Amino acid sequence: MNDLQVRHIASMLKRTFSDKIDTSDCLTTKKEDEESLFLTRAYAAYSLQVIAGVSEDIAANSITDGANDNGIDAVLFDRTTKILWLVQSKWKKKGTGEPESGDTFKFCDGIRKIIENDFDSFNSKIKKKQDDIEDALNDYTVKIHLILAYTGGDTLSTHNSDAINRLLKDINEDSEELISFETFTLSKAHKALAGLSEGRPINSEITIEHVEKIDTPYKMVYGIVNGSVFAHLWDKYRNKLFSENIRGFLGDSVVNEDMQDTILRCPENFLYYNNGITLLCDSFIKKPLVQKNAGTFNITNLKVVNGAQTVGTIGKVYGQNPKSIEKIWTSVKLISLEDCPQGFGENVTKKTNTQNRIEKRDFVSLDPLQDKLKIELAILGVDYHIKRSAEINITKTSCTVEDAMVAVGKLPKLAY
Repeated sequence: MNDLQVRHIASMLKRTFSDKIDTSDCLTTKKEDEESLFLTRAYAAYSLQVIAGVSEDIAANSITDGANDNGIDAVLFDRTTKILWLVQSKWKKKGTGEPESGDTFKFCDGIRKIIENDFDSFNSKIKKKQDDIEDALNDYTVKIHLILAYTGGDTLSTHNSDAINRLLKDINEDSEELISFETFTLSKAHKALAGLSEGRPINSEITIEHVEKIDTPYKMVYGIVNGSVFAHLWDKYRNKLFSENIRGFLGDSVVNEDMQDTILRCPENFLYYNNGITLLCDSFIKKPLVQKNAGTFNITNLKVVNGAQTVGTIGKVYGQNPKSIEKIWTSVKLISLEDCPQGFGENVTKKTNTQNRIEKRDFVSLDPLQDKLKIELAILGVDYHIKRSAEINITKTSCTVEDAMVAVGKLPKLAY
């Protein structure tokens, strides 16, 4: 079975990257050696295509494998998601095993050299990316994500796990998660083949609990869905799920990290905190199953048009802690476009993603001290406006939260 999966992946890599991956530096003239070198490099590119959600060309241009690569086979700085991706790739022809511990140690040492800004021992491929790497390391909002890509089993040995964990602990220390890690194994790579097939719609089956249905003017069902459903969809399709969304998964943003914290610390509250997910499809059909307060739907051409950050975060956490994901639920709207007017789907996407934005300043209204201050100022004849509103009338006897912050020297004066 493993041999067949390896064969499927190798065939895809040759078809996709044959004219994009350079192997002119192969040290032997043996055809099998050049093929192995190609597959190792193409597999590194494939891991970025799947996990980072980048194009074939961007993934291929990220390859740094070669002499003096210090164990780092691909480097990619995604300035949109603010993630620096560093990859080590090992092609296992038989589909079993894992990287040698020496290779993993070399990878970890290479990461440490990059963090320390020591590029002297690196090859020209990595030195060409030095500006990107330094830009990433100089930006405190950027996260570093490591990928160990190999066509073997899902479990790493103690030696390899310990090496990776020491590296993560040394860099993260007691601060927030600056660097993270995941494997890209044979099973993950094979599952992703369907998700990256160009032009193929995502047809899936989803069970919705506490389901309700609306037939007019357009067909829609809504209810709640267990987090594991979206974890499996993410594992298979990644950013293809968001092909018609206004943006893909943004990685470790502040909002996504807060969402992740909720999943890990209080999964039972996720349903109450999360805004939910909106799905569009060409059509859906309820399966004839006897289910109390639930319905299982066969969905044609599924697309996530709102909730990309929720789905991506669920998928990321599932790889680390599947039990937490199985405890969370999220509200879902599933809208069929089969009888909708032209442009309706685009309008759903636009409207669900362009509601008035809540800013950090708005959370001040939840602070009970602000209510106390409002009462005290009212006694003095001052109308204190806590919430933002278009109806606020600024007079000589009124002030806003921003005015109060200026008064205590916390914020430069804002122009109205």
